Amino acid sequence: MLSGITFYTEDKIWAQILTDLGAASASRTVADLIFNPVDFSEPMSGLELKSKIVAQIDEARKRAVRRACKADANVSMANAKIITLLERAGAAGVSAADLRISCGYAPDANSHAIDTAIYALRKQFGTDFIKTENGRYRFEI
Repeated sequence: MLSGITFYTEDKIWAQILTDLGAASASRTVADLIFNPVDFSEPMSGLELKSKIVAQIDEARKRAVRRACKADANVSMANAKIITLLERAGAAGVSAADLRISCGYAPDANSHAIDTAIYALRKQFGTDFIKTENGRYRFEI
């Protein structure tokens, strides 16, 4: 039911529930959802749970795009995911391997999808929008 969604939570019971529903646990820096059990304290069906999780992920991505791009920019879902991860990581940045993992690739995959997405974001928002240093991507601060 939650296939393709990655989450981070410190709550072991909810971690098991989300894993049983098909979501994958991930580190805080690359997770789609920082899961807070308080947000899900009301009884709900599985479909309602999925809907609420997807809505939270979408809202987090919209907020990250607004903060990083200084406007409601028109970006693809994949690019919004990258912006969210970079925004969440701050000055520490995100490694190329972590970006590949968060986008569904193996950490050592030879895919150029991430490089292409970074190129498109730089083209849309300027070459200084995303910096690359020591194998890590980050926003210019």
